[in-house]
Amino acid sequence: MSIKITLNEKKESDYPCLKIYHNNHVVVMFTAHRTGVVINGDGLMSLGHFSDNLREDQYLPFHGSITLENE
Repeated sequence: MSIKITLNEKKESDYPCLKIYHNNHVVVMFTAHRTGVVINGDGLMSLGHFSDNLREDQYLPFHGSITLENE
């Protein structure tokens, strides 16, 4: 008698994650590689701006916290 064992390990995804642009305070919630939504913007990239063509290499991991609330 033989036994066949197959391990299917789930790789944890790098997404979603928060990253901050290296030159200003634009924070993007990346949902996939190069894809995300601005959650703290400036004049060029305003809140809610969506893109699937972001240069992710120009963003750094954001380790702070962000609170969203209605005013």
